[in-house]
Amino acid sequence: MIKTQELTDQHLSDVNRLVSRAFGYSGSHTYFDDFPIWKSHQVVRLGILHEQTLISHVGIHFAEIRGTSGTVPVALIGAVATDENHRGHGYSSTLMKEAIRQIEEKGCEWIFLWGSEHEFYEKLGFLLAGSQSRVLLASLPEVETHRHVQIKTGLTETIFEFLKNRETGVVLKDADREWYFSHSTVKWFYLENPFAFVAFERGMDLPHLVHEWGGDPAQLKTLLSHVLSFDPQAQLLGTHDDLIRLGAEPSNLIEEFLCLARPCQPSALWDERFWISGLNAC
Repeated sequence: MIKTQELTDQHLSDVNRLVSRAFGYSGSHTYFDDFPIWKSHQVVRLGILHEQTLISHVGIHFAEIRGTSGTVPVALIGAVATDENHRGHGYSSTLMKEAIRQIEEKGCEWIFLWGSEHEFYEKLGFLLAGSQSRVLLASLPEVETHRHVQIKTGLTETIFEFLKNRETGVVLKDADREWYFSHSTVKWFYLENPFAFVAFERGMDLPHLVHEWGGDPAQLKTLLSHVLSFDPQAQLLGTHDDLIRLGAEPSNLIEEFLCLARPCQPSALWDERFWISGLNAC
């Protein structure tokens, strides 16, 4: 009989080792570098052990997302992995079913996740949902590579407060500060007056992408110019409407699904206002 259990902090190194290997990380760069949320106290970790060795894992992040009529309780699933020598025995399915049970018990309305194994997740009730867009920075008006200004770096409390107060997306709270600030593979750039910021890349997960951004439009264009100056392949990720407002031509947009989603009750309807930014996608 397969036994699932909730993992504690003593299993953190085992989780990191298992998931890093499953997702192709090597050397000193690990999964937790790109996804520090899974070593935080803001998540639930479910695992299966074989002879005291962790062989399968699923993580749950309980949160809220802003919708048309206010905030909605949701869960985000990530770090789904099974050791390659123990695949084909239903371990991931077992953990996913237990995760879904706990999430529904908590009263969440939706579950979100990201993964390429669409057939596997479809059997568990997950379907592609929502939309996001990408556009090459080089195609945006007024974003050029010849601007030279004194740009500051790093994530600041001002940026975090801006992200907390966004009108869309997953709700950030003070309790999220620790894991948010512990991202070691995200490059933050900002200007103070007027205020604007961008976050670029996240290790293996978000290559060539500006995925968090906001503030004064003119200053924002300056920051995007800076990113373009060292990465000609850089793209901007956002909602269709936000990219259009920034000057993107509709024909230049690359449209994609936002996530895989599963309603927790038959009456749950997808809200087109749902948005999940790069750092909250886990």
